[in-house]
Amino acid sequence: MDKCKNLINLLNEAIIETDTKGFIKEASPAAANLCGYKSPEDLKGIHIKTIYAYPEARNSIIKKLEKEGGFLKNFEFLLKQKDGTTRHTICNIRMLINSNGKFTGTISACRDISERKESEEALLESQKNFRDLIAKKDKFFSIISHDLRSPLSAIFNFSELALKKLEEGDFNKVTDYCKIINDAAKQEIELLNNLLDWSRLQTSQIDFNPQLLKLNEVVKGLVNFISANAFQKDIQISRDIPENLIVFGDKNMLDTILRNLLSNAIKFTENNGHVKLSAIEEKQYVRIEISDNGIGMTKEELNNLFQTEKSYTKPGTRDEKGSGLGLILCKDFIEKHSGEFHINSEVNKGTTFSFTIPHKT
Repeated sequence: MDKCKNLINLLNEAIIETDTKGFIKEASPAAANLCGYKSPEDLKGIHIKTIYAYPEARNSIIKKLEKEGGFLKNFEFLLKQKDGTTRHTICNIRMLINSNGKFTGTISACRDISERKESEEALLESQKNFRDLIAKKDKFFSIISHDLRSPLSAIFNFSELALKKLEEGDFNKVTDYCKIINDAAKQEIELLNNLLDWSRLQTSQIDFNPQLLKLNEVVKGLVNFISANAFQKDIQISRDIPENLIVFGDKNMLDTILRNLLSNAIKFTENNGHVKLSAIEEKQYVRIEISDNGIGMTKEELNNLFQTEKSYTKPGTRDEKGSGLGLILCKDFIEKHSGEFHINSEVNKGTTFSFTIPHKT
């Protein structure tokens, strides 16, 4: 018996024996070390649940042992050390049965696999980051190859048609062609701005310079800029923002967020619709909302909005095109401000975009 005990003491694996109720009867020095105790004697008499990060694991283990014929191999659990630190642990556990066939307890041989787990988690995180990088690269080239080319083709083709009609002295279609060229040019500018900002953000080349901003002044300039699009569809834009409301944000990023959200609201709102921009003060944040009474989105469409691995776009009510990049950029910029972005939408009833930004400092 002493030879057996000496052999156990030499093993690197942590050996723990419990009685029928789960109290520790014997433990090796390696077990004491694994559990954060000075000596095996300190472990004796302690209930096995004490070293489980999740005490209910004890009952689960006993049930698994009974189901598996009294032996569990490579069972993983989270072990809690004396100081509360947790360690990923793998065990072989066997039920002890006496000569009369009576259950007398359990014996376990355990090893610390925390380093392996950390390596596995780091590898999984690296794989995820790599997949995200590939998805972003694919999206980037998809936008360049398709979304940038489409409006440029429209500008080129319709400008040629307009020139031809001018040469022929036929002015009836020239105005229509110029409107198409103008729409395509605005779409191209918006897309180029988003693409530039997004690519700079992905390569950490974009500066984040928050400052105190009077929200009404930021909004006023943007509404004037976006009004031409709204005018073409007879859409009313209203504002409900406290006069002296101050936010702490990056002016360029906030411009980009509001421009994209307002453009999106106008794009998916029918003629004679309504878009409202409002802001309310909360404890540490200002909540800004852009709501419309447009065509709305289904749950599936909402779930696909921020999927970089596949390009999701939907034409507007006048067949306005988009790249699916604007909302992704908004989300990234909002998170740069430690804010939250929420979207509520219902088909044929409209959409509300809501985000938070720090209030003052």
